[in-house]
Amino acid sequence: MDTVLQAMKNDVRTDERSGSPPDPLDGLLSPSMLAAIFAGHALLGLLLRDSPLLANLHCTATLLLAAGAAFFSNKVAPIAWCMGYIVGADVLWRMSNSTMPYETSKYAIALIGIITLVRLKKYTIPKTAFAYFFLLLPALVISYGTLSGAAFLKGVSFHISGPLSLFAAVCFFANITLRPTEWRLLLLAVIAPLVGITTIASSGTFGNPDIEFGTESVHDASGGFGPNQVSGVLGLGALLAVHYILNSRDRRHKLILFAITGLFIMQAALTFSRGGLIGAVLALAPAVFFKMRQANERGRSFVWIAVLAAFCGLVLYPLLDDFTEGALTARYTIQDLNGREGLMRADLIIWEHNSVFGVGVGGSTAAHRVLYGKRQPAHNEFTRLLAEHGLFGLAAILLIAVMAVSAVMKAPTIQERAYASSFILWSVLFCGANSMRVAAAGFMFGLAFVRLNNYRLKAVGPADG
Repeated sequence: MDTVLQAMKNDVRTDERSGSPPDPLDGLLSPSMLAAIFAGHALLGLLLRDSPLLANLHCTATLLLAAGAAFFSNKVAPIAWCMGYIVGADVLWRMSNSTMPYETSKYAIALIGIITLVRLKKYTIPKTAFAYFFLLLPALVISYGTLSGAAFLKGVSFHISGPLSLFAAVCFFANITLRPTEWRLLLLAVIAPLVGITTIASSGTFGNPDIEFGTESVHDASGGFGPNQVSGVLGLGALLAVHYILNSRDRRHKLILFAITGLFIMQAALTFSRGGLIGAVLALAPAVFFKMRQANERGRSFVWIAVLAAFCGLVLYPLLDDFTEGALTARYTIQDLNGREGLMRADLIIWEHNSVFGVGVGGSTAAHRVLYGKRQPAHNEFTRLLAEHGLFGLAAILLIAVMAVSAVMKAPTIQERAYASSFILWSVLFCGANSMRVAAAGFMFGLAFVRLNNYRLKAVGPADG
């Protein structure tokens, strides 16, 4: 703790020596307000868990607020914050048994992004993003001819919503500029609902005396919901919290986010779904690489990363391994993909026999019954693209790679390269393990294209953001 306090004091001293102004977020969001927001969402999680009606009301109110911002806000930042909050609340609504359609969040992200672009006085649609989504449309014709009406609608809704949200997010963020303060608030907008998810999952973990940890994912430790999705978004929450810590000057904010990071890591680990933590750690690596290239940031970034690593390795991990009676170590030493390799092989076989046009959107799910042994959607977005879209899917994958490289290489500053590379990698890793099951997959890919500056994009309205 002394090391942490010294690092925080160094933050202040560095700012004083450089003459940097105080963080604008200080006056906008005090530490007590930030703590109250997180505490409120912790309570909200428990309330939504016990009341599907309340979950529906929360979802509806959030979507209406976001729609209002998209139609009427003369500033870009509040629209982005609403989108981020929807992304963070996506899994929260699902695990609260909300009766809202399963893909609501993805379509909401797409619709809000499109509405905002229409309102912009001047915008451009990235050609690569347009080509990526356009290449996925021919497979709809095949699906329409091979699937029944209900299966067609379900398959299209499930598999097209992710690419559509990615396309819309890229178009939206490629056309806007946020202040650093607005960008950090966007991170908090995603993180806040994830605290509610953590509360639900933690109550199922520590409030259940009969919970058992073995060699598979633990539904009880995931709030009774899918461990893959819960682990994935909590890993994302930890990643965003660390980004906030590395880019904030407020030592009190940093300490709060440090605690939140620990909670996310703890609960993600206890789900026993490994992808969430592994994806977060790998996605953080390029950000740390770029931060180490900033001479004025290198020391502080190194201290905070070192303290976090020491806390996780020397404090958190031993406690969790003891709590699970050694099962945590056993789980992370098992080298298997929980059947994902079988699904990927099945997708490649489907592509081999339908190499040009694929089997159509949603068609791989039915084909898995024969090739995999049960009817199950793909877990890997990239092999799904090959199986369902054929050569068009291969071209779409190549365009994803082009967009990813472009987002990093065209970033004008080291700071922007740090978050662009980190967000892109997280999205790709998540899609490789869980396809595009949650809205965060496409949203985070798009967020890599946002630019930071000391002014707000003026195309939306004259008011200063």
